[in-house]
Amino acid sequence: SVYARWLDFIGEQLIAQVEVEIGGQRIDRQYGDWMHIWNQLTMSSEQQRGYFKMIGNTTQLTYITDPDFADVSGPCASTGGPNQVCAPRKTLPETTLYVPLLFWFCRNPGLALPLIALQYHEVKINLDIRPIGECLWAVKDLSASSGTQSVSAAYQQSLVAASLYVDYIFLDTDERRKMAQNPHEYLFEQVQFTGDESVGSSSNKIKLNFNHPCKELIWVVQPDANVDYCSSLDATGILYRTLGAQPFNYTDAIDALPNAIHAFGGKNSVSADENAFINTSGLFQMPGALDTSATATKGADQWGAIPFNDLQNTQGSLVSDAGTFVLSETALDMHCWGENPVVTAKLQLNGQDRFSEREGSYFDVVQPFQHHTRAPDTG
Repeated sequence: SVYARWLDFIGEQLIAQVEVEIGGQRIDRQYGDWMHIWNQLTMSSEQQRGYFKMIGNTTQLTYITDPDFADVSGPCASTGGPNQVCAPRKTLPETTLYVPLLFWFCRNPGLALPLIALQYHEVKINLDIRPIGECLWAVKDLSASSGTQSVSAAYQQSLVAASLYVDYIFLDTDERRKMAQNPHEYLFEQVQFTGDESVGSSSNKIKLNFNHPCKELIWVVQPDANVDYCSSLDATGILYRTLGAQPFNYTDAIDALPNAIHAFGGKNSVSADENAFINTSGLFQMPGALDTSATATKGADQWGAIPFNDLQNTQGSLVSDAGTFVLSETALDMHCWGENPVVTAKLQLNGQDRFSEREGSYFDVVQPFQHHTRAPDTG
């Protein structure tokens, strides 16, 4: 048996770093972390649903699979097989991800890179991809109490293909000649990152070694425990219970809400048997919720029974299949994690306070409200 899921925001998590190089010189370098943070600050709610599909932040990819679920269905599902995307699946589907890069020339046509004026300079996009162990979480058992549960075969997979899509602007003869012969001056923005800093004590002073004028400073504080990929495969670790590492959790506590449909519907409700989630007619097997008089013992820690609660009856969780689907989809962007690890912070220039000391919440709530179009996640 294999239980597997891609980690959250897998399209962003895949990118260790990406850089643009012109004439052998690195002009800008960006990171998956940066892409996630910038999108948290700037992306509109109208674009979020489509963007989540582009980068694979969907229940089909980030919710845990289960051998008792239905087979993955293709565009032409066979007769009698569930073909709706809402049916829980036993394996992860092959998927094409589209990850938009955020270099300065990607923002609007007016900032396009003038390749005709760079005909003697080679332009390269260099991409480093994270190892699969930092992107996929796959185990053989969800209810073990000890030992490493890693499924080695799952981590031997590789990308089927990778492509770079580029939009070009074609110029007529006169424009092309003018662009090629005349000098140009361009102002472009760079992302500067000086590397991770250790902040083990309660009071820390971080030196900012940046060049050129800086328009904005963005920082996060993340406990190492949130991204301990190795311990997430150990049945005694907390990340094993929460179904993998949490690379985009910038709070002081683990997100306790698991990426699993099991959190919303019981075994009988979501398995691919006579109580199938989607029946052979393509409809919810249980479109309406049921009532029950059954009682269950409370107070016991049920993590040992993950993914299924042993306290079951023939009616499953009593949440309808339709309700289970709505709950799981709605919870995709919900979290049960901690608070901003930063208690207070201030900026000093040449030893002088640039502004008075502010609470951490000022920087992750007030500042985005004043200067951006979206409030980011906590942290």
